[in-house]
Amino acid sequence: MKRKNEKIGTGAGVVSGAAVGAQIGSRVGLALGPWGAIAGTVPGAIIGGIIGGLVGNRIGLEKDRKGK
Repeated sequence: MKRKNEKIGTGAGVVSGAAVGAQIGSRVGLALGPWGAIAGTVPGAIIGGIIGGLVGNRIGLEKDRKGK
C-alpha cells in the first residue's frame, strides 16, 4: 500500500481525462459533420486519457511522498 495515492490518482486522471478529451474531440470534429464528430471522439479520448493519467500519477506521487 506504499503507492496507494499514486494508483488512485492515475485511475481518476485517466477516466476524467478521457471524458473531457472525448467531449472536446467531438466538438472539434463536429465542424466536419456528424461523421467528423464520431471520428474526433476516439482520438480525443485517447489523448485526454493519457494526459490525465500522467497528471494524476504525478499528483498521487507527490501525495505519497508527503505522507498524506
